[in-house]
Amino acid sequence: MTNQFKAPPELEDENWKGNIRGAINLALMTVLNTLYGIEDESPEAEAAFADKVALHVLDSDAEYIKWREKILKKLEKTYRRDEQDPLGMKIPREIINPNLDIPIEEHKVLIESFLSKIDIQVNPFLIPYDIEAK
Repeated sequence: MTNQFKAPPELEDENWKGNIRGAINLALMTVLNTLYGIEDESPEAEAAFADKVALHVLDSDAEYIKWREKILKKLEKTYRRDEQDPLGMKIPREIINPNLDIPIEEHKVLIESFLSKIDIQVNPFLIPYDIEAK
C-alpha cells in the first residue's frame, strides 16, 4: 500500500452490525478497497460501489440522487482526477454542500480549520492505531 496513508486495522464484524454500524462498516471497507485499488490502477469499481451503499441505505432517495449529480459536477470542475497523483488534492468537506460556492483559494484554510478542531480523545471512531478500543 502507498506510504501516503496507513490503513486502519480490520474491524471486528461482531462490533459492526446493525442498520447504522453495519452500513458504516461497509462504507469504510469500500473506501479502503478504493484506496487499495489505486495501486492496482482500478479504484473506479470500488468507488462506484460506495454510491450503491448510499443508494441502498437511502432507498434510492431522489434527493440523494439530485445532490450526488450536483456534487459530482462540482468535483469534476474543481478537482479533476490526475493520473500522476491518484490520491489527489485534499478536499474541504464544505465542497459537498451544493448551496455553497467556495473559492478554491479558501479550500486550504477550511481543511486546516476542520482538522484543528478534531479531538481524538472524545471521538470513538478516531482511536489511534496503537491504542486498542475498550
